[in-house]
Parts: sequence; structure tokens; C-alpha cells
Amino acid sequence: MLKKHLVDAPAVSMPAVYTDEGKQYVTFAVGGNSILLPKVSDQAVSFALPNQRV
Repeated sequence: MLKKHLVDAPAVSMPAVYTDEGKQYVTFAVGGNSILLPKVSDQAVSFALPNQRV
């Protein structure tokens, strides 16, 4: 497992992986559902991936 992090709602999208100035990132959206939980939260969550040694 590369990374584990608790977010406020379920992930509702496919992750986007991209590179900016030589650094790799992964971003995904999470969103709440007021039917399932009274408190909801919408977030865009991003992580920088560690540098790879070749």
C-alpha cells in the first residue's frame, strides 16, 4: 500500500494521476450523501507521490 488516509466521505471518482514540474500527483474527489449521513463533505484530495529511484 502506497498511502492510507481517512477522508470525510466516500471516494466518488476515478483518481487522476498527473505530473507537474517533474513531481507526480494523484487526486480524487470524495463526496457525501445526505441520505446516508446527515453530515456530508465534498473534498478534492491530492497526494504527491514519492520520487522513484531507477
